[in-house]
Amino acid sequence: LEGEQLAKWQEVCSWDKVRFIDNYDEVESLLKQDSPMIFCSSSGMLNAGMAVGIAEKLLPHAKNCICFIGYSVEGTLSWKIKQKKTKTVTINGKPVASRCKVTNLHSFSSHIQRDDIIKYYSGGFGTGTYGKICLQHGNMKDRIGLASDLQEAIEKRNRTDKVVVVNKSTEILL
Repeated sequence: LEGEQLAKWQEVCSWDKVRFIDNYDEVESLLKQDSPMIFCSSSGMLNAGMAVGIAEKLLPHAKNCICFIGYSVEGTLSWKIKQKKTKTVTINGKPVASRCKVTNLHSFSSHIQRDDIIKYYSGGFGTGTYGKICLQHGNMKDRIGLASDLQEAIEKRNRTDKVVVVNKSTEILL
């Protein structure tokens, strides 16, 4: 990050309510507290890392909520949790009750194939509307082609979402 983006990130990092955690013992200690908190963790499809342990602790309690960002491959732990079709999911070989709220933020995706992107964001999966869909990963030629095909699929469903191909200089106003 540079310039204004770096300054904004440094501001976020200096907030007294933000903590960076690099070991699971600290995570477990925080999970034992009975106070509101948000964990931001990455682990692809919940296949490894601290995110799996965090999910295992949050899932059984109805007062908790797990927010997923984007697409999950069918059959993965994140996909199973998002489906909310069973009362338990298996984590580390053990059944874990799945009582917490689950929210899927249809905003970012990094593990979805082209055809599924078109189905997902044109309304083929789910019912969400997005307003703007920003394509920023991959080479420009492929993104332009995807944007055209996705926009066409959206319009066939009589939706008004707009597909935008972005680059470093694109400023997105939400």
